[in-house]
Amino acid sequence: MSASNTPHGWSEQEDMALMSAWCLVSTNAIVGANQTSAHLWQNVLDQYKQTRKENPGMGQQKSSESLRQRYKRLNTNVTKWVGAYKHAHDRATSGQSKEDIEKTAQQLYGKSKFTHHKVFEEVMRHNTKWKLKLNSTGSTHFQPDEDSLEESCGSLKRSRTSEE
Repeated sequence: MSASNTPHGWSEQEDMALMSAWCLVSTNAIVGANQTSAHLWQNVLDQYKQTRKENPGMGQQKSSESLRQRYKRLNTNVTKWVGAYKHAHDRATSGQSKEDIEKTAQQLYGKSKFTHHKVFEEVMRHNTKWKLKLNSTGSTHFQPDEDSLEESCGSLKRSRTSEE
C-alpha cells in the first residue's frame, strides 16, 4: 500500500521508521533525558532521513513537525490500545485464546478500529513506555507496584512484634 493510499499520507513502513527513530533517540544512554524537545525532534528527523536513504521507495520526506504530529497520534492510539488490551486480559476467563482477548480489546478500544498492530508488535511494545504489563496468564511480564502489593497481602515493610 503506498503512502498516498493511507490515512494522513503515512504508510506502515513510515510509521515503523518514525517510531524506531523515536525509540532510538529517546533512549540514548549518552544524552538521556537531558535534551530539549527541539533537539529530540531534530535527532528523530535525522534518524528518519537516514532510514529513508536506506529505503528510497519509502515515500515523501517529512518535516520535524509532521513527525511530531504523527508520533502524537500513534502514541495516543497505542496507549489506548495497551489499556484496552490489559483490561480485556485482566477480565478474560479460563480458556480464552489470545484472539478472544484481542477481540474484546478491540471492542473496548472503541468505534474506530486499532490499525497499528504491526508497528506496535515490531517496534513500540519493546519500549518501556508501551510495554504490556499483564498478570497471571499473560505472555509479558507482570511487575506489581507497591500499592497493589499492599492491597493484596499487606505492607511490604516488616512490622515489629513484641517478641523482637
